[in-house]
Amino acid sequence: MHGAGSKIVAQIWHVGRISVPQLLDGRDPVAPSAIAAGAKTFDGTGFVETRVPHALTVEEIAATLADYRNAAECAKRAGFDGVEIHAANGYLIDQFLRDTSNTRTDSYGGSIENRTRFLREVVETVIGIWGPGRVGIRLSPWSNANNVGISSDTPELFAAVVDFLNTQDLAFVHLIEGQTGGPRDWPEGAIEALRNRVTAPYIANNGYSHEMAEAALNEGAAAVAFGRLFIANPDLPQRFKAGADLNPLDGDHLYGGGAEGYTDYPTLD
Repeated sequence: MHGAGSKIVAQIWHVGRISVPQLLDGRDPVAPSAIAAGAKTFDGTGFVETRVPHALTVEEIAATLADYRNAAECAKRAGFDGVEIHAANGYLIDQFLRDTSNTRTDSYGGSIENRTRFLREVVETVIGIWGPGRVGIRLSPWSNANNVGISSDTPELFAAVVDFLNTQDLAFVHLIEGQTGGPRDWPEGAIEALRNRVTAPYIANNGYSHEMAEAALNEGAAAVAFGRLFIANPDLPQRFKAGADLNPLDGDHLYGGGAEGYTDYPTLD
């Protein structure tokens, strides 16, 4: 990546309850509360049902923060240019944020202040390793990915999250607009209000076409993220520039573990 004149950022990620013992050396998955997701995860051979997680103790939360610190240090030693904290899509940080998945009664549950505590601690921990301008974060306020549910106080909750993030010197805030990989659907003005509230460079995400991305950039977004289009089109910028047709995504082989439908898409040349 560096040899080609590019930058590369590692996404650091804890899935929380979206796991199974066979991926965890026989241990149960963990979460803020012992509430099953009713979701599925890929175990290396296929998709299997998740199970009721173990509710983290305060001491285990501290150990998990140490895991985030270690992940940030590993990414730095490996030569990445920064890290993105994955706080979206119903994974661990998102599970702490929402009253649908967090029913704790201690300092990590209940009020918005308490439910955002783990996110704040992760951000401060990771910035402590990387310093200013090298840490981004990904959020998905109006997504029910992995059956996390939409928190009853979503507008206030994520406004508080953004207000905290505005106190930190972040590289970017990356927002999934609507349902992850699904409809761009949210209460009228809700995503727009959050986007306007963010003071860090804003990365827009979810179902963008070339034309939509150009419009977002003209409206002030710092960047637009592409996932599925980039998997199917490894030369996506060149195709956009040339106005070329796009390869269709081979959705049947996502998570397949091999080259088919992952690294075997043709480029223009």
